[in-house]
Amino acid sequence: MSIKSETQSQSNKDVEQQSIGDDIFKTIIQLNKERLEFEKANRFFDAAKVKNQLKLLGEEFIKITLFALREKQQGEKQSLEDEYERELNELNQIWEERLVKNEEELKNFLQETQERQREELTKFEEMLTQSIPQQGRFSPEILNIEYQVQMLVRDQRYNEAGNLLKRLESLKSQCLNKISDKTDEKIRNMLESMVKRHENELLVIEKRLNSDREELLKMREKDFEMVHSKFRIFRDKLEKNHNSDYIKEDRRLKSFNPSANYLANFN
Repeated sequence: MSIKSETQSQSNKDVEQQSIGDDIFKTIIQLNKERLEFEKANRFFDAAKVKNQLKLLGEEFIKITLFALREKQQGEKQSLEDEYERELNELNQIWEERLVKNEEELKNFLQETQERQREELTKFEEMLTQSIPQQGRFSPEILNIEYQVQMLVRDQRYNEAGNLLKRLESLKSQCLNKISDKTDEKIRNMLESMVKRHENELLVIEKRLNSDREELLKMREKDFEMVHSKFRIFRDKLEKNHNSDYIKEDRRLKSFNPSANYLANFN
């Protein structure tokens, strides 16, 4: 059953109880009129019977009146609980949407950061490849052999120059491979250094985002505690008012005399 249906059902019960109490009170008024008529006619036995009826009706009237009051109070309590549940549901929906939105923003921010880092790394690698100087140079042995080849060519000693050139090319190839390896290693180390900086940057960002997330959850908890606290106060106040009203009504009804003459004058 929905909250609205429960509230309507309780309202119908309150009206029904009130109607029963009103009917009993009308009967008490009518019987008191009959009792006084019997008094005037000296029909005392009949008056006594009516008085006994009035006593029973008075007890029933008190019982119904107090029961109706309790039902009414129970309805007020239920209305308060319904309002409490409604506020909690609304607040929960607000925070669910806020948290989902926040997580989406954090996710997008991380993705944007990672994309930026990838772009930075790509550009950095291109810059290193194009601008970093070769790490090393030809050895003195190679330079010396180059000089010897030049001298042999000048002296037209071509066969000796050709044989020495083969050795020179082999040594140059080996040296260039080493230079290339060293250059690649330096680029690799510099790229790894940037990757490490990016990783550290992400760790700092994730730590900050987690801190923001925890702060947001604390705010959520605080908002819910405010609602809990507010309704605790409302419950306490309502309970005190109900107890006070019940005590007052109980005292009033204890002095109720269903055979009082003034009741015959009610319209």
